[in-house]
Amino acid sequence: MRGAAFQAYNAGLNGGLGCPNAAFQDGAGTLLITQCFAVDLTERKQAEERLAYQARLLENVHDAIIATDEEFIITAWNRAAEELYGWSAAEVVGQRLSDVVRSEITATLFQEALDLLEERGSYRLEIAQFTRDQRKLLIESSMISLRDSNGQINGYISANRDATARIQASTEREELLGRL
Repeated sequence: MRGAAFQAYNAGLNGGLGCPNAAFQDGAGTLLITQCFAVDLTERKQAEERLAYQARLLENVHDAIIATDEEFIITAWNRAAEELYGWSAAEVVGQRLSDVVRSEITATLFQEALDLLEERGSYRLEIAQFTRDQRKLLIESSMISLRDSNGQINGYISANRDATARIQASTEREELLGRL
């Protein structure tokens, strides 16, 4: 394709065509041949747009989204997690989750959660956790396990929500009803 024809074709693909060029010259610098291989980049551009969209979604949900690898090393920490727990993503990515977020959980309950994540792929619980400044929060947590192509767990994602006010109000209501 030449000049305007190439530009028109490229515009029809929304800029989704790459054309790396190679020019061959003789010893005197005279152009002998030019070569162009057209590569359709549409699928790659669509995949990049999907990833950017998903990243914007994660940054704009109100739940704290925390992703870890299978060893509970933090791999992702969204803006809501920063606001809830008090640490920035830059501070926590690469750190062990238990070193960042202290939780009140027994070894038995932790093992139960791991077993259910293995069996069903998901687990929900209410748990006390502590922020960077040691404020105690009552958290509703929904967790899922991530699996590789062989079906082996290679990570976890949790969506955490501060339920402190709701749980405290429910507890107070139950106590009042118990007194009647």
